[in-house]
Amino acid sequence: MPSVIAEEWPHPVEQPLGDTVAAHFERLDYLRDHDDAALLEGHFKLAPEIVQEQVGLPGAEDPEHVVLRQNRGMRRATKVDTVGAGFAGVCDGSLSAGRILDAIAQLVGEDPVLLRDRTPAQIRVLVEQGFLEPA
Repeated sequence: MPSVIAEEWPHPVEQPLGDTVAAHFERLDYLRDHDDAALLEGHFKLAPEIVQEQVGLPGAEDPEHVVLRQNRGMRRATKVDTVGAGFAGVCDGSLSAGRILDAIAQLVGEDPVLLRDRTPAQIRVLVEQGFLEPA
């Protein structure tokens, strides 16, 4: 299945981008080959040189928003919720995505089934954009 992406990109990128572009299409192939159930069985690693930025009042229990930012390649930034930030932060390839979500559900007092149902879309975005890499 062909993939066409058109983006306006006014931000600086790391040159050369050849390896970054090739890795992007490899990740798209991975996502095409894995439905949500298979995605939750998958193991992921946080890509190198990702940083987390939080904005909110000092001492607040939850930040107003959390942004993951790449310091390599396209240097993308994406807004995530606290589950997405926590998920990305523990992705070291050792646990499946589903096991990580079950642990997060227990920590935040959420139903693990509901969390597993709503999170694959966010995982797909993080993989597609290169924040997470299949391990």
